[in-house]
Amino acid sequence: MKKRKIILTIIILLLVIILTIIFIPIKIFFINMYRDNRMPRQGIHEMQKDFEENKELILIIRDYFAASRHARLSYPSRSGESGMLWSGTMSRNIAISDENMEHAIYRLFSSGYRQVVKEDSFISFIRWGNTGAGVGVVYSIGGAIPCSTAIQFLTELEPLTEDGWFYFEVHYNTYRTRLRNQNR
Repeated sequence: MKKRKIILTIIILLLVIILTIIFIPIKIFFINMYRDNRMPRQGIHEMQKDFEENKELILIIRDYFAASRHARLSYPSRSGESGMLWSGTMSRNIAISDENMEHAIYRLFSSGYRQVVKEDSFISFIRWGNTGAGVGVVYSIGGAIPCSTAIQFLTELEPLTEDGWFYFEVHYNTYRTRLRNQNR
């Protein structure tokens, strides 16, 4: 009888451990997915305020990206390595060569920013986003107004109080619907 209780106790403990190992990562995944999709979207007034609060960091990053000889840059890198940028050329990562830039990236992302992307003459700072939608600010290196060819799935664009800076929203489904309606 004692032997049977010990074996039963061991089996129950093993089941608890196995279920814990299996279900905790699944639970974390779904909680994070839900949280990302439920994040409050920021409108132009909130983004203007956020831009002003993080302006020093954003300008350090903007200057670094603008001075780069690469037409495309992205942080975080595709591999997710800290201190690396994705250059868009043959999926090559390049190291961040400036300590101020690395510190600014760290602080900006700690405050909630999700991605910084340079596409030709535009640098986008994405504050909120998920698959198919996003909100942020964009800087025009040459002063041109960004369009849907510069920012994929662009649905809204408004100037900020700072010259060369714009609030933007991207949304795949809205963009696709507008495009379909234009082609009719």
